[in-house]
Amino acid sequence: MYLREMGSVSLLTRDGEVEIAKRIESGQREILSIVLNWPMASRSDHLGQAIKGGKVDLRDVTDEIDEEASSEEEQTHKKKLLDFIEKIRRPRKRFGGP
Repeated sequence: MYLREMGSVSLLTRDGEVEIAKRIESGQREILSIVLNWPMASRSDHLGQAIKGGKVDLRDVTDEIDEEASSEEEQTHKKKLLDFIEKIRRPRKRFGGP
């Protein structure tokens, strides 16, 4: 009976999986943007500088890096995150923000 019921439920397609992954990534970017624009976060030790200086571990900021990630993969993620932080900071600086 269980197998019959399982057979009646459609499985996730490749396109469906890609769509869900895109929505998850978009949500993560939105959350990071909100956090970085939060006044308390912008006045505290700047996240980008803390990451560059090794004061903050990337794994504390993002879940895109798994434990088995190579040094090269970690550097790629670090650059991507720092680029994103800079994109968020530019408009804030232009409009007189911190």
